[in-house]
Amino acid sequence: MEERAREKMTGFYFGVPIEICGQTYYIDLNRTGIKQKINELNGQIEEAVKTASTPKGLKGVMDLTRRYINTILGEGSFETIFAGREGNTYDLVAFYNYVAAAVTAESKRIDEERKKAAK
Repeated sequence: MEERAREKMTGFYFGVPIEICGQTYYIDLNRTGIKQKINELNGQIEEAVKTASTPKGLKGVMDLTRRYINTILGEGSFETIFAGREGNTYDLVAFYNYVAAAVTAESKRIDEERKKAAK
């Protein structure tokens, strides 16, 4: 499995670094199929939020958020970031929004670079 988190930068890494709890992770949207996976998970999360008022619905949102974070930042990153901390809806939504904003910014940057290269 690809190691996505690094204790310190010592060389060249693909993707944009994002620091979370003192740990650096890399958002690499050029990986094959990653944008499709992100879009699918975003859609699933939006649907799950509609039923989050029930315990089963809340668990669904939490599970999808975990998958989203592990997809973007690397397998096991969610567990590392939330180690020793009991998850709650507020923290998960805030964290999801933080990472999603970084993903959106990186996606826009990549699109702009591709437009410039196409000219």
